Amino acid sequence: MGWRTDGGGGTTILDFDGIVAGDNLSITFDSIAQFQASTNISSETVSVTIRGYYGPNTPGGGVLLIDRDDTTTVDDGGKVFTNSDNLRAKR
Repeated sequence: MGWRTDGGGGTTILDFDGIVAGDNLSITFDSIAQFQASTNISSETVSVTIRGYYGPNTPGGGVLLIDRDDTTTVDDGGKVFTNSDNLRAKR
């Protein structure tokens, strides 16, 4: 997993286990609570960006990776977060 720059247009993309995501495969939320309340995230989405834990520009935001294979890990409020559809996003 890592960040790299596409040679064509200089776009930063996320390469996660061979799946490459551009801007259209990531969703941005203002807070963890907004992600937790979300539903119907596209099956193509591989990451979410959180602007801040409690809201934009508060600490605790960042890029979280969607783990569609995990259906059991509990939302711990720190490293694993689940949304209303039980989709897990992890640090």
